Amino acid sequence: MRLPRRHGKTVGSDPNIVALLSLKLLLLAFFILLTAISDFEEEKVVLVVGSINDAFDGQVLAEEDLSPTDAALGPISGSAQLAARVGNLFSSTLPAVRVDRNDILGELRIELTTDSLFRNGEPELQAGPAVLFSRLARALGPERPDAVDARLEVLIGVPRNDLSLIASRPSELALRRAGILARDLARRGVPSADLSVGLLPGLEGRTRLILRASDQPPSSAPEEGS
Repeated sequence: MRLPRRHGKTVGSDPNIVALLSLKLLLLAFFILLTAISDFEEEKVVLVVGSINDAFDGQVLAEEDLSPTDAALGPISGSAQLAARVGNLFSSTLPAVRVDRNDILGELRIELTTDSLFRNGEPELQAGPAVLFSRLARALGPERPDAVDARLEVLIGVPRNDLSLIASRPSELALRRAGILARDLARRGVPSADLSVGLLPGLEGRTRLILRASDQPPSSAPEEGS
């Protein structure tokens, strides 16, 4: 049986559809608002992460039970801890830095642009690396792991054919930069006996830091009655 059609009104229409559409629009506006708020919160997260990097040298210590890992791989040596800390320090602070680690030789190589350390065309250090060098001095000085021998070599890159000319001119920019860098690291606490600075031909525009760390053998205690 066909239902009669009513004039001015369609059979089967739902009067609540407008309310449902309005509710969906309100939900859409609510999620857009949440997205906008999350952008502001992201800036706060960046500030928090920056403060953590300043306090912990970019490393956050987690209280976890690593005994199964230690049992399988053995405890991490002090020299390996030092190399990991210094490598993370540079990679998290300066852009376009290359960090190569050789645990067999106990050597950590860090290569970066010279302009990231010094002012353009000047021997003076930039203000930015000051915090980096202070953390490096703490890592190699008072905060160095016990029974670890560490030597830091800093090499300023120069053109390969200019080395003899530079050596005869003490006022050359590369030599002045090397001297200023050595004095700055020593002033911040890097032991002078463990620090050497020089020139590296063929690496123009780059600076290379070489950290050589090794674990000292434990001193044997004298036997009783000897």
